[in-house]
Amino acid sequence: MRRPGKTTSQMLHAPHGSVFVWLNDQLDCPKRIAQRIGRDDLRHVSLEMVRRGALRGLRLTGLVVDHAAHPDGQTARELDNAIAHCCRPNLAHPEQ
Repeated sequence: MRRPGKTTSQMLHAPHGSVFVWLNDQLDCPKRIAQRIGRDDLRHVSLEMVRRGALRGLRLTGLVVDHAAHPDGQTARELDNAIAHCCRPNLAHPEQ
């Protein structure tokens, strides 16, 4: 039996209602993975959407950045801001 990939594992371990940050604007792939594993509670955004402020003002239950996504400086700052303004940040890492 094949073990789940890193993205699948990250989604499986994400807190309920987490925002899942994908590496590009092609969100069909992570949405299909989430649907296949029964994680329709995840909200999917791309790195570009984060860079444009998509996380501003959201109340996060969790924030998961896909293992293959590599945020640039501005995007990393937006992610940091989202975490700093969240009442209870839950970060899911594939190493956990």
